[in-house]
Amino acid sequence: MFSEVLNLDISNLNFDEQEEQQFLQGLQERLSRRPGFMPSINLTGGFARGEKTFDLDRLGVHKAGKENFNVGGRLGFDANTSGGYGYGAGASGHYYRGHQKMPDALQNFGEPERYKWNSRGVQLDELDAYLNTPGGSRFELKANPNRGQRGISGRITMPF
Repeated sequence: MFSEVLNLDISNLNFDEQEEQQFLQGLQERLSRRPGFMPSINLTGGFARGEKTFDLDRLGVHKAGKENFNVGGRLGFDANTSGGYGYGAGASGHYYRGHQKMPDALQNFGEPERYKWNSRGVQLDELDAYLNTPGGSRFELKANPNRGQRGISGRITMPF
């Protein structure tokens, strides 16, 4: 029960069962409408190491190491007001890097020792914001700042 979560002792208030339920329900509503601010950071990613096989016809089959590292996530916040409004915003992005070693047989023909790639820093993927109203409506806005994929989208959700 809610009183157990808050560790409240309401036994000395002399409530009957119905009054206790009303008291706890009112308390829960007041606590849920308290102004608040919650930052959030969500990250995912990984590291992979393996080999790539090069079938070079007359030169035979050769293997060479390959490594990849990537991480992506979202940094943002959620907040609410005492009036029952909720809002938030955030930005998501990613970073990656890796390399592919080349077999000696290909290096003898002018290939470099390895090919490297990376995202040239953290890449911004999306910006987002939302507003929830006390009446149950929700307004969302998302923007993609990437060249070639730029766009803005919005969504409105209203209860009937």
